[in-house]
Amino acid sequence: MVERLLSMKTRLTLRRGFPAMMHYLARMLQFPFYGVFMIGLSVVAGGVSSNTLSIYLLSGPTDKEISKVRLESAPILADRDFVWFNTNDHSFAIKAETAKRLCRYLKKKDGFEEPRVRGNGRPCYGMDWRDRPFVLEAFGERVYQGVLVSFYTTIIYGEPMVVPQGVFIETNSTNDVVFDILLFRNIPDPRNDNRILEGVKQLFPRTVSKRSQGPSESLVSRWQAIAMNSTRQP
Repeated sequence: MVERLLSMKTRLTLRRGFPAMMHYLARMLQFPFYGVFMIGLSVVAGGVSSNTLSIYLLSGPTDKEISKVRLESAPILADRDFVWFNTNDHSFAIKAETAKRLCRYLKKKDGFEEPRVRGNGRPCYGMDWRDRPFVLEAFGERVYQGVLVSFYTTIIYGEPMVVPQGVFIETNSTNDVVFDILLFRNIPDPRNDNRILEGVKQLFPRTVSKRSQGPSESLVSRWQAIAMNSTRQP
């Protein structure tokens, strides 16, 4: 098949020149092996990532052994999606457009289309998605399991919890969206894994670590109340 395609390419190039070559390349997209070039794509960014750092949703049930869980074929966030990643206060930021695509992707799984008109009377992208387990990888290795939650969650999980600093994004917003990686359990902190630290250094070698302002006071109060009164997961 490859020889046949190469032969076709040669004939087209000789007869019709550059336009024919473009047609040939377009035809190549129809073949299954083109999927090889899709490795490393982020489902929200749509671009190639080296996967130095990536976050995958699970495609099956959770398991205490991280090696046994099944992951979706592409990460929801990967290298180029991060604007910055702070390993001191465990937070990161993604661009507004990336956050909007993430909202659409997650809310579609919940059966909703985004953006929708909210209480402010304007169409917004809601970050009120359902809690979803994830796996964070560094250099293609699974580092830890966690849960992607929203401001409205009523559960404190034993694993790291990734939560956005906000509840919606206005359609015309260009502001980066900050996420906190919270941990409410006194265990060896997987957020400080050396593979993550090295990955951040490689992604942002010339960038001074930015520090988020941390969760808002109302958010902190809410988490404290949840920690005291709600269900705590093992």
